[in-house]
Amino acid sequence: MSKPHFNGPDYDPELDHDRLSNQIDRVRDLMLDGRWRTIRRIAALTRDPEASVSAQLRHLRKKRFGGYTVEKRRVNDPKSGLFEYRVLPPDKGCRPESKTPRAELIDMLVRAKPLLGDTGDCVQLVDDINRALRREK
Repeated sequence: MSKPHFNGPDYDPELDHDRLSNQIDRVRDLMLDGRWRTIRRIAALTRDPEASVSAQLRHLRKKRFGGYTVEKRRVNDPKSGLFEYRVLPPDKGCRPESKTPRAELIDMLVRAKPLLGDTGDCVQLVDDINRALRREK
């Protein structure tokens, strides 16, 4: 996949590109399982700020970030303003079998959660593995 192209008045590629790229990867990889989650839940699982998660979900809809389908639905009381989101592969509908390798690894680690601690540890472990693999290239 090509590197995402971020922009904006406060965007500095040298300071922001790696952080934002890793952030959108975490959100996308987690959400490609097709499950519904609130912004708060996504933020807890990826350990990213809620505002950043919301921004990355908006980015994922854009063609330059993959053109994913990001669905949204109200939770509980319709007047509460609480929503859940799910991310589907572009033009493919919900297909959990189309997970990225990172998403599959996170799922395996989540299933091993009793041995590893909380789910956030799983996400951190996958990030550490990805960094190690990048260094080997």
